[in-house]
Amino acid sequence: MKKLGAPPKRPQTAIIRDKLPSPQDPFPNKSSLKLAIPHVQITTSTMNLNQEQTPSPHARQKQQPGNITINRNLPLNQSSPLFLQNNSSPKISPQTPFSRSLRKYQRPPKPEVNFDDFFCSLSTHNYITSIEMFVSSNLNAKTVIYWEEVPSIQQLISEELKITVNHTDSLIGFAFRARKKLVVPVAQEHHAYNPTIDMQVLNPLSMAIFIPLIDYKNQVIALLEVVKRHNDNYVKDSDHNFIDVFQKKFQAFSHWIIESRNVDDITFNLMRYDETTQFVLNFQHKMNDLFDCILAEIWLSTNENTLKLYRGGDIIDVPIETCGIVSDILKKSQILNCPNVRLQSSFSEEVDEFNGSEGPLLGIPVITLNYTIIVVLRGRDKNSIFSATNEKMLSRLAPFIATGFINTLHQNNEENDVTQLLISALPTSAQHEHAKAMLNDTMDMIMRLTDSARVTFYIIDKDKLVSIYHTGLKQSITLPIGKGHAGQAALKGIVINVADAYSDPHFDSSIDDSTGFKTISMLTVPIFSSNGSIISVVQAMNKKNGIPFSTADTNICRLFGTFCSMTIDNTKLLNQIKDQAKRTDVIFKSLHSILEQPKENIIQMILESLSNLLHTPQCDAYLFDEAGNCFFGSKDTIDGRNGSAHYCFEKNESFFVNNPERDARTIGEKFTNICIVPMVSRPTGEKIGFLRVINKPQKFDENDLNTMQIFSSILSLLICESKLLQYFEAGANQLAADRIITRVEIGTYKIPTNLKLDKITLSSINCIEFDMFQQSNLFKIVYYAFDYFDLMKTFSITNDQLLKFLFTVKKKYKNKPFHGFTHSIDMLQYFLYLIKTAHMLDFLRSEELLVFSIACIGAYIDTDEKNNSYHKQTFSPLSLLYKEKPTQTNKCTKMHHILQKESCNLFKDVENQRDAWELFFSLLMVTDHDEINDTINKLRYIVSESTVDLNNQSHRRLLLTVLFESCQFGYITRPFEICKEWFNREKEEMFILGDLESANHFQYSSEYNSREHADDFAYETNMITNLGIPLLKVTASFLGDLSILEKAANSNLKAFEEASMKRKVKISVS
Repeated sequence: MKKLGAPPKRPQTAIIRDKLPSPQDPFPNKSSLKLAIPHVQITTSTMNLNQEQTPSPHARQKQQPGNITINRNLPLNQSSPLFLQNNSSPKISPQTPFSRSLRKYQRPPKPEVNFDDFFCSLSTHNYITSIEMFVSSNLNAKTVIYWEEVPSIQQLISEELKITVNHTDSLIGFAFRARKKLVVPVAQEHHAYNPTIDMQVLNPLSMAIFIPLIDYKNQVIALLEVVKRHNDNYVKDSDHNFIDVFQKKFQAFSHWIIESRNVDDITFNLMRYDETTQFVLNFQHKMNDLFDCILAEIWLSTNENTLKLYRGGDIIDVPIETCGIVSDILKKSQILNCPNVRLQSSFSEEVDEFNGSEGPLLGIPVITLNYTIIVVLRGRDKNSIFSATNEKMLSRLAPFIATGFINTLHQNNEENDVTQLLISALPTSAQHEHAKAMLNDTMDMIMRLTDSARVTFYIIDKDKLVSIYHTGLKQSITLPIGKGHAGQAALKGIVINVADAYSDPHFDSSIDDSTGFKTISMLTVPIFSSNGSIISVVQAMNKKNGIPFSTADTNICRLFGTFCSMTIDNTKLLNQIKDQAKRTDVIFKSLHSILEQPKENIIQMILESLSNLLHTPQCDAYLFDEAGNCFFGSKDTIDGRNGSAHYCFEKNESFFVNNPERDARTIGEKFTNICIVPMVSRPTGEKIGFLRVINKPQKFDENDLNTMQIFSSILSLLICESKLLQYFEAGANQLAADRIITRVEIGTYKIPTNLKLDKITLSSINCIEFDMFQQSNLFKIVYYAFDYFDLMKTFSITNDQLLKFLFTVKKKYKNKPFHGFTHSIDMLQYFLYLIKTAHMLDFLRSEELLVFSIACIGAYIDTDEKNNSYHKQTFSPLSLLYKEKPTQTNKCTKMHHILQKESCNLFKDVENQRDAWELFFSLLMVTDHDEINDTINKLRYIVSESTVDLNNQSHRRLLLTVLFESCQFGYITRPFEICKEWFNREKEEMFILGDLESANHFQYSSEYNSREHADDFAYETNMITNLGIPLLKVTASFLGDLSILEKAANSNLKAFEEASMKRKVKISVS
């Protein structure tokens, strides 16, 4: 007989003989077997003998005469849609050599299934998923469905598909009743096939295998439905072997495989002593997680007429006649698993139809000495029913749920010690006068009494909630009314108590997202004022041990929250009164300190007092730096071109801003808030800076602004007084210096930005063609020279000290065209030119460069057109005081007086003071023309004797003297127009002196003082010929080749001679 459900065995070979088969041939000698076969053709669908082929019922082969065709693709027996596998069929196994070579392809391999993998998977997956995955993998199945038997309702359920099947419906019910392994070749051809149910799992043309799973009690507890893949649509021997072994393994280990979920942790959690509402919320939360139910209830029966329903935070008295399905459970005192509550005869719409749910119900009674407790689970996702596993788990949990609930009821009948604790704690909090300290203590007490992890206290500010206490956060929380639980409590005035915050649609998780805190349970309580308006909200989070908050916790929050709100309001009023008194006291002390404290300490002391008064960490006064167009304070500098500082100073406007990012005056500035007031000089109305405080923990208000304005007036008086004193001591030069050197640059050894030469001037500064008459700021040339010689850094001369010196020296100059400040700076520039041309930096010392430069700057200080001869003839005070050389001696006196001032002492760091002063005075004393000739003759003699020694101090001084005189007459080597201008300026002063001499009937000290020589060029040619060129020649004798200077002087001499000749011709013609 052929084995049903498996492909027919392939004949091993066809044997053609004229005699009987050999003894090794196992085929029986039957009349149905012909021994003489001329030819046998074996037809297969493929030549690969290792590959199992799928039989096709439509495959047919035509037989040729004289041939026998053995078709490999024999159709399955279609006589019965249901058949049992029978492994007792005889096997034909020919033993020819060819058959033995094919035999190895027919023998099914012994199953080598690693059941250890299956048992290991139970630790990571539930047992249903593990079974489905394991069977699917070993049977090469397309789908494996685990149908669990629910005996109490005579149905099978698939947790994966959320489908239930009656024992009498479909292939599934038929296979369950058979209690044996069944194979259905084509599903739709079976008489039990139900398209409505079976098509949800398998294709009508698919093969299905049904495997009953029997437990250690020999009861069928489940059915496996295996749907084979389309390319493997038959059952092999190895599949049968695996199924048999798996069934035996499952039955042997079923007690451990289908062990219910460990509920010890839930049992322990429910056995704690909690308040009733707290217990019910915790119970519902745990049941929802464990059974995937929609609702969990506890019913309490204390008498024959009424039951108490505990659902969520509600306690409802329900008459026994309207209890619905619960009344059946109570009467029968046994577990009830109802697939659909509406199908139950005791169904009640008021109780059993919760939120429109018509789903399943699972209930179990627990009977004690005094109570009957009924635990009820309602509804499941996707209309699934409760399984047998659910029944077992609830049966295990119910006694513990009942015990914990009864203990909770007993606890609530006792006196609440928490209330006594609240009453005793109130006086301690009320003793605090400081609102913040009181708030911290009160909130800490709420946390301890409610066993919560965090507490937040919100106050209502117009249309938003602002937290003034928040555990675990650095910044306050701001919420609009109506957002989140706190916003809903403030909007509706309701208490919100949830065991699982994330399951509530009103919960706002944004704070959790930003802080990393995970909110589980949450209690939100609104606080009302005496007139019934909501003034604040208290919010507690995460009660310890993962349980919900209780009614007692709500009372704690309401009591302490009300007390806290009232105390804060009273404290605010008291603090406002104290604040006003404190501000007045600080103002009077500041005014008093102006008279008592040293001037240098007053401003800082007032700023510290203001900072403490306004409770702000940053307070400073900023003064305007005109040179840098910025504001400088004690710690930093602020750009004066934009921002709040610019607006306050330019508009002369006081203001405060609490939201800088939203105000055009403060956009882009990095502070949380600001209050700023301009400082103005009251006598003149001149703006001198501003007073600013930023980053106040609270918001600024009008009271703060008024206080700032008072302090601004006090500081303005002090600063103006300090500045006036400084200007009085340093003169107007200090005011000018403030406008040139910025606060950042002041005190350094660098050229100030406002005193740097422009590119054009810088390119010609070291040239003989330099035109001093085109320069608007002569100080820039001095700074360039001092920087070029590195004098500021070498002798610690700061840029502001040098500027004060220049202002002081220039002030002593008389406004004369020739003997003026311009000529002295021209000498310094000429010295720069000689230094670079003759490479004199190689042998000149730093002290000599400093003395020479300062001598050039003071060469004509306090000098006018009057010479020594005129002073002596008129017996002027200078001649009476200084006798022989009153003009030169007066210059030395003036410069000595300036250099002795601390602010102008540029010689303070010169090591050899005596040599410096001797050289300085000797240079200033050689401006007389007669002495210049003596100096030239002395140097000529030394040069002619070849005895010039730069290590000889007298030789060095003589050399520097000649250089100084060369710089005095350097203008004769400049371009003709510049040279001519200098001579015109000199002759203008000479004519003024001549007029004075003529008015006093004195003989002209020089014939060229007469205005008769105004139009000729005799003086120019005489000066260049007799003084200028000889001086240049003797200078070149020791400095090297200076022929370019001598050539320039001769060119100018020739030009003056030509001009003189033209004038004479013109006079002769006329």
